[in-house]
Amino acid sequence: HLTFTRHSSKQPDHDNLAISFKHVQDGLVVAEVLIDDTPAVIGVPTYLWVYRARNLGGMTSVKIERP
Repeated sequence: HLTFTRHSSKQPDHDNLAISFKHVQDGLVVAEVLIDDTPAVIGVPTYLWVYRARNLGGMTSVKIERP
């Protein structure tokens, strides 16, 4: 199971939040952290947003758990 979290000062809508992690998910496959990013392998990821002050800059975090 994957949980992607965006830390930023503005809350995106859910569609944009999910698509913003596409390159991160693909990067996990390229780095061989994940075998594949198909639903059969990773299930349905969770996408979260957490407020982070603008002066601190944005960041992302990824939590990877075994089913």
